[in-house]
Amino acid sequence: MRYTLCILLLLASLTAKPCGWSGPYGPSFYNLFRQTNIAPQEFWPFLREDATTFYYPENFDNDQHPVGNLKLWAKTLSWPLSEVEKVMYASDSGYDRYWEAHNRPIDVRARVYMSFARKCADVFSYRGLDSWDYDEIAKKQSPDYEALLTEANRLMAGEADPILKRRYAYQIVRIFHYAKRYEEAVAFYENKVKPMGLRYEIDYYTLDQVAGCRFSLKEYERAAYDFLRVFGASQDRKKSAYMSYRFCGYKSGTGKSLLKSHSDSLAYLTLLGVQHHVKQTSALEQLAKLAPTSPNTELLFARELFDLEDSTWPKYLGFSDAEGRSLPNLGQSGKEWAKNLEEIAVGIMENPKTKQRKDYWRLASSYLAFLRGDLALAQKRLPLKGEYAEQAKLLAKVYEVTSWKAVGPEQEARLAELLTGELQNFKDWQLLFNDFVANKYYTQGDWAKAFLMHNAVGNLRGLNAMELVDKLIVFAKKENKNAFEKYLANRCLDKDSGEKDLLAELQYAKARCYMKASQPQKALEMFRLSGITGASVGPRLFSNNTKECFDCDEDFVMEDLVYKASPFAFLKENMYLPDVAESLLKLDSLTRNEQKWKRKLAHYLLGNYYFNISNTGYYRGTLNDSGNCCHYTFVPGKHGEETAMEILNAGKSFSMDGIDWNTQYYYDFQKEARKQYRKTIELSTDKELNARCLYMIAKCELNDYYNNVFDRYSFYRGTVNEESLPYKTAFKELKSNYADTEFYKKILDECSFFDKYVNSPI
Repeated sequence: MRYTLCILLLLASLTAKPCGWSGPYGPSFYNLFRQTNIAPQEFWPFLREDATTFYYPENFDNDQHPVGNLKLWAKTLSWPLSEVEKVMYASDSGYDRYWEAHNRPIDVRARVYMSFARKCADVFSYRGLDSWDYDEIAKKQSPDYEALLTEANRLMAGEADPILKRRYAYQIVRIFHYAKRYEEAVAFYENKVKPMGLRYEIDYYTLDQVAGCRFSLKEYERAAYDFLRVFGASQDRKKSAYMSYRFCGYKSGTGKSLLKSHSDSLAYLTLLGVQHHVKQTSALEQLAKLAPTSPNTELLFARELFDLEDSTWPKYLGFSDAEGRSLPNLGQSGKEWAKNLEEIAVGIMENPKTKQRKDYWRLASSYLAFLRGDLALAQKRLPLKGEYAEQAKLLAKVYEVTSWKAVGPEQEARLAELLTGELQNFKDWQLLFNDFVANKYYTQGDWAKAFLMHNAVGNLRGLNAMELVDKLIVFAKKENKNAFEKYLANRCLDKDSGEKDLLAELQYAKARCYMKASQPQKALEMFRLSGITGASVGPRLFSNNTKECFDCDEDFVMEDLVYKASPFAFLKENMYLPDVAESLLKLDSLTRNEQKWKRKLAHYLLGNYYFNISNTGYYRGTLNDSGNCCHYTFVPGKHGEETAMEILNAGKSFSMDGIDWNTQYYYDFQKEARKQYRKTIELSTDKELNARCLYMIAKCELNDYYNNVFDRYSFYRGTVNEESLPYKTAFKELKSNYADTEFYKKILDECSFFDKYVNSPI
């Protein structure tokens, strides 16, 4: 009983095999050949699946009642299957009502059995208690097993119907099993049940129970043999037998030494292949010779083809180091693998014994011929009529598109038909074509279309990709776009967020690139062309702070108020990026003003701006129209990371899918900020202002340190050592020359990094 209980408890947690990745949206590759093409649904749970123990296709009813048992009842009673199901799974109140219309002798005897079976189910219901503690469950109830056995034996002895007699035998073995009277269960089976033979589904229910008793008696080899026979012949108990067989395997029980028949060998090889105890291809090859027309052979073949597809059609290549990758991605070893499977498929297809499943093997052999590069043969073999016509027609489209050497107007006309019409209900196939075509565009230098195959125009927000934006602008300005180009131009706009004009959005993106390049004049011109303002920002963009709190309100953090001085009245309360660009030009003009104090403060505000938009500044997301969270987003995980344009120009990417993950946040703005603060100090005799400027320069040095030296931004705590000391020159100057200022006292109290520096022995 403990063994059986363990199986029940572990069933949900064990996985088939941890090789490969499968997320909540399916496998990490394009699965084009449906595994469920195999004939019997009872084998579907054993198809390839890495995320869970058993495979279930979408919309599959995992809670459906055991069909084999229902069919046997329908045969016994000569009732419709639906009527049997109603009676068997009726509530207590509805159970008697269903029987009222059935009064034949066989009906009466069947009702006696079903009533006893329901009684047994109630007695054993404690086994389903929601607990992981076996002892707790065992204490819940101590059934009167002896009374149940007495009643079951009496009923069995008085039953003449061979199937009902077998059902009572099942209940007796089950009672012995749950009572832990394993030897008695086996003895009863050998003496009373086994002579009846294995003819019906209920016989395998009984054998499944006996095998569990043998396992508890540590007869692992014999238990494994019985479980594999259940797996091979039962319609309902396959999953249970499979899990139990695996437990036997943990005890070195395989059942191999006891194999007696063709069906035994068939079940044994199937279990080996499903579990990967041996190379799956080897088990498949043996099955193909032993039983070429068996559904077991189809099962292992489907699993093997699934594994081949795992190597052939990878998803998520995208914007990554994809040198040498392609779709289909099949090297010489993969082609040999495909050829081997193709030979198996062709051999079975041409076997005279294959009567009913020729189209399945024809479809498989076509697909495999395509994978190894024989397009003509693949097209010739496609079964375009019959059971697999729909999938054959879909594969024909894959053959067509992935055989293109380049993508031009002719191919684009076909893509318009496919992606906007024929494949609208086949999302995964659309994604495959997107990946393939995007790669072709990228490798042939058509960057604009490569980008638009996967990206919305908003994905440019975090990039500094002027060359890419220029190519997109050329595309947007193109007149007489074909149907596919119009499709690309339309789908990249987010109408819900107000994006209506592709050219305007691209001009706005280019303006942001100019802002990132510190070219406000060109940015302003492009902003005006686009007519887009972007997100708003306040005048505190030109302030500065001593408190470091990125999720605090700007009114609390940005404390310096110099920006409110009368020369800077043009700094509006609500500004947009075009206003920021114009303000930068006005501040730059003020740095050449005749009045020294205005020049000084203009440099000061420019310093504030450039530090604030740096990747450690409070407004670090402003040029991307985004917020300022979080540290791990804005500071590179490692130094020397390539920018999007460096990757594109080096030809290292497969496509531009995911290019927006390569957001560039570091533009070395601290260098310009430091320059402006130094000019402020040169023009200033105000020691308090100069002390604050030095503190801001220290923050610029820290930015330089984070981005170019220290790899663990979140863990730096201001340590002063040989590595960090060269980045603390402003702290040194502040300590040496401004210790008498009020700002020095303030910052010594508020800044732990400065306090550590001042008190450091270095």
